[in-house]
Amino acid sequence: MKRTIKQNSRLYQLLTQLGINDDNKEDMVYSFTNERTTKSSEMTYVECTSMIKVLERQLSKQQRREAELRQKLRRNVFKLMFDIGKLNSAMDNPEKIKVINAWIEKMFKFNKHFNYLSTAELGKAIKQLYTIRRNYNEKEDKQVLCN
Repeated sequence: MKRTIKQNSRLYQLLTQLGINDDNKEDMVYSFTNERTTKSSEMTYVECTSMIKVLERQLSKQQRREAELRQKLRRNVFKLMFDIGKLNSAMDNPEKIKVINAWIEKMFKFNKHFNYLSTAELGKAIKQLYTIRRNYNEKEDKQVLCN
């Protein structure tokens, strides 16, 4: 039995989400069909189901890695904000998030809550914070030398 329209939709959705190009797709199809064909349209229901399951596991791993990376970047933002004196340990978490959100809105015009920033957006914020911290430390060093 040939694959279904629903399977076709899911298969191509997964391929797109994972960034798998046509050459790699054909290689995968070739593998899942036991070297019978490179065309996904010629896959059987069972072959397509197997390929979809593998792609879903791959996507799940990728999404977990992405979430872990975003969490690591968010912790880095907190640390840098502490370093430059924008946050202090007396603040509760909602207050800290409010300060970070205000800073992000002011600096980048991101119209998102801190927890929903992408890795690229968090990377931009971290790069800016490193620059601010470097300038902050240089200013403190000059003050110490002057006194």
